[in-house]
Amino acid sequence: MDYRTIDPPATLTHVVRFFWTLEGGVQGRAPHRLIAETCPNLVFICRGRFIEADGRPAPPAHLAGAINAFADNVACGPFSLFGAYLWPWSVQALFGLRPEACFNTFTGLDVLWGAEGSDLEARMCAAPDHAQRADLLTAALQRRVVDGTDAPMEGIVQRILEEQGRTPMDEVIARSGTGRRQFERRFKACTGFSPALFARILRAQRTYRMLERGEAASLTELAHACGYFDQSHFIRDFKRFSGLNPRDYFVKASEKADNFLQLPG
Repeated sequence: MDYRTIDPPATLTHVVRFFWTLEGGVQGRAPHRLIAETCPNLVFICRGRFIEADGRPAPPAHLAGAINAFADNVACGPFSLFGAYLWPWSVQALFGLRPEACFNTFTGLDVLWGAEGSDLEARMCAAPDHAQRADLLTAALQRRVVDGTDAPMEGIVQRILEEQGRTPMDEVIARSGTGRRQFERRFKACTGFSPALFARILRAQRTYRMLERGEAASLTELAHACGYFDQSHFIRDFKRFSGLNPRDYFVKASEKADNFLQLPG
């Protein structure tokens, strides 16, 4: 598969982390697994089609909400995707929805934006290249975006994501200047997740990155490097968020890597 990213304009960096493209050339049906993900994606299927786990076809243009476990889908034939990797609060800023309302779902852009969503879907799929798609989507998002409701918390979440969750959440809360209960309430309103689950997903994502890059000589080394001091906890989180046994993934990391959309960092 061919995966690439495109930086958004400065006017959109508070809602879009980056644009991405993904091309796949496999004929027939090919399974794809999505690991747990704290951020939503706005996805346009410009060529080919995807079948969700329940057997329904994925809408050609859809908001893929954050994933709190893992999800499977099937690509049918060669495909071309264009997406916007969003911040957690972008669901509210762009679609007026609470982040958790979109968890584990693909919601058609026509449902979210009506006729404007249908028109954008048609123009994105008809565009001759990804550069024009980036321009089309940029214009559409700029028309739709509204200011966030909790900029200080959004800044905290952004730093957590950019650091890939390396700072312990207790330390983040202590530095925030707010009480734990208030922090947890505001954090959940901003992301849809509790701080603890958010941190667990980010830590699990670090293990996948290290495996795909060959940065760990053993599962024990991997677990310790990512902050797991209990092997059973490491195995449980790995299986919950990826659906895979870590030892099986460790042995075949190079083969499995293409089943995941590349993670940032």
